[in-house]
Amino acid sequence: MPQFQKLRELLEKNYSWPAPYLFKFIIPTEKEGEFKKILGLDETIKQYEVRASGRGKYLSFTFSMSIVHSDEVIEVYQKAITIQGVLSL
Repeated sequence: MPQFQKLRELLEKNYSWPAPYLFKFIIPTEKEGEFKKILGLDETIKQYEVRASGRGKYLSFTFSMSIVHSDEVIEVYQKAITIQGVLSL
């Protein structure tokens, strides 16, 4: 996708693949189940950290994946943005 071209360029410039890559997303609390299902948390990604915001309206998810190519990073972001209200950091 063209919107990810700049990210792809930055990933290729700054990483030597394969490498671990840290993801962090903030989602509305009510989207937790959908988020976990779409990204395969609990199934393929067993270790992740979840923190609730002070008022409990949002959750932050942090996890690391072993990535072979920059396109894998982009695939994760493409899946995540299908969820309304998700923010990636």
